[in-house]
Amino acid sequence: MAKYFPLSHDQLKELTRTFPTPFYLYDEKSIRQNMREFTKAFSIFPEFREHFAVKACPNPYILKILASEGCGADCSSLPELMLCVNAGIQGKNVIFTSNETPSQEYEYAAKNGNIINLDDFTHIEYLKKTLENFLTQSVSVTIRDRSRKVEMPSSESRKKRSTVLRASSFLRRTVYAATRA
Repeated sequence: MAKYFPLSHDQLKELTRTFPTPFYLYDEKSIRQNMREFTKAFSIFPEFREHFAVKACPNPYILKILASEGCGADCSSLPELMLCVNAGIQGKNVIFTSNETPSQEYEYAAKNGNIINLDDFTHIEYLKKTLENFLTQSVSVTIRDRSRKVEMPSSESRKKRSTVLRASSFLRRTVYAATRA
């Protein structure tokens, strides 16, 4: 596969004269094309939606591009949730996973209809108290099996060692989907 760069050497030099360095240069066409190809690759799963990790690039313009291509967002803080609202990524298209989280951040996510993902089952009681007014809120829980020690590279370990349960209203303990990686 040939490497592609959207600018000529002269165009790039002109940008460095126009804008102070260092600066970031994004290729919108490639971002859109890659998102479309990625979505197409998973099109056999009708409910599939990519959730971009906002902390990886909290650029509102990039988020707007991704939103227009149907991408959701994975957030871990209130500023990230707010960026998503401004970019047009809302409701169940946002997954909020956060640890040691103030109640106001959970409430913000719940009021916006975001999926709240608990990374630790010990947060269930705290969340029940925090969101007592949002009893129908969708919540997912990530459960990691740490009963066996397996030496694997960290990325493989994350893929193979986690079980994700999504629960609709944890208060009713109704599991609507289960996936084992």
